Amino acid sequence: MKYFSLLIIVSSLFFSCRGRIFNNPNDPEKDERGYEILSIISIENGRVPFDLTFTGDSLWIIQERSHPVSLNYTSGSIIRELYTQPASGIAYDNTNLWIIENETRSLVNISIINGEEIRTIRLPEGDYNYLEFREPYLYTIDKLTNSITIIDPDSGSIITSFRSPSFSIDGFCFDGTSFWILDGSETKIFVTDTEGLLTNTFRTPTDTPSGLASSGNVIWMGDQSGKILKLRFD
Repeated sequence: MKYFSLLIIVSSLFFSCRGRIFNNPNDPEKDERGYEILSIISIENGRVPFDLTFTGDSLWIIQERSHPVSLNYTSGSIIRELYTQPASGIAYDNTNLWIIENETRSLVNISIINGEEIRTIRLPEGDYNYLEFREPYLYTIDKLTNSITIIDPDSGSIITSFRSPSFSIDGFCFDGTSFWILDGSETKIFVTDTEGLLTNTFRTPTDTPSGLASSGNVIWMGDQSGKILKLRFD
């Protein structure tokens, strides 16, 4: 009976993941917050998500330096694939997709139907990974400077950038109010305001997280085990 009770306690800690990280010197000491794991899907063929985006009716992922793949967001089964150039970031702009092409250091707007190129933006020197779109801007990560870069997709100009509070960046998303930054080396999610000021920190529910996407009050988190977790934060 004692073993059974302990198992219940451990399970509840994993699936609730409530509370703040008290050993983080940057923790702003806000009220206690947590999250709930709503669902976990296994990706068909065990593909590992590097970056992901949600379109409302499907999840799109890319493996590292690969092409976009559309998934059923409840079963993880593959709907279709777009055979583009190798990419390291993907975002949905409410109509079509944007990807980061590795070899050309370009942001490319592609058709969500057939992957046909619509327009291209050349990026300045940097190591760009992960991508997000929130009207009217594109957001990406420059790993050379460990910073979030905000780009005007109409002109291609960089609006601003700011450094991440995390040690490294292994995924990020923007919900329109806050940036969610994943640090896989520390198994933490850092939350900042639009100016980069840290507002909260959470421990990830897995030890091998990879990639984030947002949708309303839901955060999708990929994992190197070939799974995607659907999280709802308090």
